[in-house]
Amino acid sequence: MSDIAISILNCDFNNIKFELNRINNSSIEYVHIDIMDGYFVKKNTENLFDMKTICKYTNKKIDVHFMVKKPKMFITNFLKYNPDIISFHIESEENISKNIALIKSHGIKCGIAINPETDIHTLNNYIKNIDVILIMSVVPGKGGQKFLNSTFNKIELILLTKIILILIITMGIETKYEYTYYTVIDTEQWRCGNEDIWEDEGFTWDVAIEFINYKFKT
Repeated sequence: MSDIAISILNCDFNNIKFELNRINNSSIEYVHIDIMDGYFVKKNTENLFDMKTICKYTNKKIDVHFMVKKPKMFITNFLKYNPDIISFHIESEENISKNIALIKSHGIKCGIAINPETDIHTLNNYIKNIDVILIMSVVPGKGGQKFLNSTFNKIELILLTKIILILIITMGIETKYEYTYYTVIDTEQWRCGNEDIWEDEGFTWDVAIEFINYKFKT
């Protein structure tokens, strides 16, 4: 059975305990947190997530994705919440190696995210020191996008390295819920659902798990 995570970017933050309880009562393994600074992408979510409350009301692991220009400050601020994974972008402006070392020094899995237009070979100097590669198959910070087929080239090149990593791919699937975004981690078969499916009241996460598993068998 594949693990699944859900982004809570578009959940009802005024009713966060109820929303997190929905996840707690499902087969989902991770709560995915999307942090944006308003500079790396236009959207700003710095003040959207009350991490103390989220950690209090969920029994799931936390996965954090920083879409920010200067991740060190954000990484430092989130270490106290002890997330299972912290990912930041190769396109960020700070020293990549130092940020990797900062994350891993606290026993947290470190990921590097890479945008669709960025050459996969920019990861060459870091790939042996990280645990996760997050491949963006859509432009970060924008909803309602279709999967970019060029993503497959990046996947193939990473797999050719034969280095054991958790490989995350942001993806879109066309369903009656329109485009539902989720993430696939190849090595551990970890998958992440995104926020669009929060909008359908009849949706259940166990149905989502069945659907995603079906899609990856066909």
